[in-house]
Amino acid sequence: MSIPTYSRPNIYTVVFQDGSLAEYLDTANILEAAPTQCPASVVTLLPDWIQQGAKTTLFSNNMSKPRHGTLLQNDKYEWFFCPGTSKDITLGTLLHDLLANCQNLIDTGQLFRGYTKFCRIHQTRNQNNFDIVCYVMYQPMVCLL
Repeated sequence: MSIPTYSRPNIYTVVFQDGSLAEYLDTANILEAAPTQCPASVVTLLPDWIQQGAKTTLFSNNMSKPRHGTLLQNDKYEWFFCPGTSKDITLGTLLHDLLANCQNLIDTGQLFRGYTKFCRIHQTRNQNNFDIVCYVMYQPMVCLL
């Protein structure tokens, strides 16, 4: 649907899936042009690669070493990391509130897309730790008198 123009402020143009066009004089009849069932679209803030069955590498702060595995979601929309080739959620690790924590896991080098090489994971983690140390060490001091 297009927004009315200044020269024709009461005319709405609707483009249908088959490419045909229709113009409506006001908004009263415009919903008649909508399909009876709109396709359901899921809006998410997760990166596009976070999806059911995605291959990932996890190295959470409580793990001794990184693991390759698969992301799976249960019927309660909770995300799990299943190590190796396992597809059994009961053996997986629950990723608590992945929607809220995903970006932090990526930024801190705990969650990686695909089967990432372990040397790259360690480089990322070491770089993040170095950045934190540098930030703390070189943070400007403020003195209150």
